Amino acid sequence: MAERGIDIASHRTRELSACQPERYDLIVAMTDDIAAELKQGIANATRLEALSIKDPYGKGVQAYRECVRSTEEALRRMFKEVYEIDCQNA
Repeated sequence: MAERGIDIASHRTRELSACQPERYDLIVAMTDDIAAELKQGIANATRLEALSIKDPYGKGVQAYRECVRSTEEALRRMFKEVYEIDCQNA
């Protein structure tokens, strides 16, 4: 992420319950498996989306670069859809 000017040195994973998921309108999971796990611990009112991104763990720098690129593309598509839905409901 340093290549993109983002410092993630202090980033640490946390338990979902520590984030109080019921406070959020949208939770985005990186993979379908993570989304399935999250559904068990999230109130029905919370919107959960899976990006279906391949986990780069242990696969080298190029896999992480591809993960970032795939994540950016998936988020752009998702937020475009959310924006279009919002505009239609306004």
